[in-house]
Amino acid sequence: VFTKDVRYTDLEEALYQTLRSLSYETRVPIGFAVDGDMESSVTTDWTPSNTTHSKVTGVDTHWSGQRSSRVLATAATGYIQSTTIFVDPTWSPSWRVRANVRADIGTARLIAWDVTNAAEIESEDWAERGWGVLDFTFALPATCKALAFRLMGVANADDTYWDNLAPWPVGCTDVPLPDWLLDRLDVREVYQSDGDTDRALFGRATHQRFDVLSDMANPNRQWKLYLPDGLYQPSYFRATRAYPTVSLDADTTFAPQDVVELGTAMRTAGIMVERLGGSAEWRAKYRKFNRLYYIARHSHGPQVISRNTG
Repeated sequence: VFTKDVRYTDLEEALYQTLRSLSYETRVPIGFAVDGDMESSVTTDWTPSNTTHSKVTGVDTHWSGQRSSRVLATAATGYIQSTTIFVDPTWSPSWRVRANVRADIGTARLIAWDVTNAAEIESEDWAERGWGVLDFTFALPATCKALAFRLMGVANADDTYWDNLAPWPVGCTDVPLPDWLLDRLDVREVYQSDGDTDRALFGRATHQRFDVLSDMANPNRQWKLYLPDGLYQPSYFRATRAYPTVSLDADTTFAPQDVVELGTAMRTAGIMVERLGGSAEWRAKYRKFNRLYYIARHSHGPQVISRNTG
């Protein structure tokens, strides 16, 4: 589109600013698992054993959001394990865990794992080809101080998909929020599943009282969710989340292509206006692309939300 006077670094900066300014609306399960919604493009929050772990984006391979975790066992009982959750069986003895799962081949198994004693606490299986739910409560062993969850394929070559892993201590009021949350106002509402499906429409779900507080005790996360009525049933929060930015040529983002292209063109023109001292030619281009960018953003509804980040 542009050649004269435009540098490659100008396009890079304009692209970065555009992606940084865009968010989309998403629904996130409330729980203590890091990357429980599987939306991260990387797998570093999970530890694999006898399995090939990947994040996938196909239409039938994720329950909600943009991604799920594919666990392809390379030996019997191949699994991925979540990050460790430090627990206190005296103050929070009863836990519940829920996950969406699909078994393309074989049997999927969700395991609550006692990291302290290297032992299984409780588990549940799913062997259906379509999507379903694994959901159970369990009591922490008296000596358990660290808890994790294993998403397993029971036999060699079992091929399973996982989404929305959400463990929580029954009745808890404080839940850490994901580290990608940029502002407390990004949390729009909290609602409880209707019991029949966790795809319930917001308008038909039970809305929960909540507040978003600063999490001073957690060095890795800025915010926590306060639920004065306690967390007993599977619940979710609706929030705005920034689209992935790109820094390498091989990086990708799922932001709408038309919005990204027009936003990058608009910001490139803005850079040129500043550099060339208010060039009339570049001002005209800026106004043109600004108008088209506005139209493109609004055509995507809540899947493209503009942020004032530059």
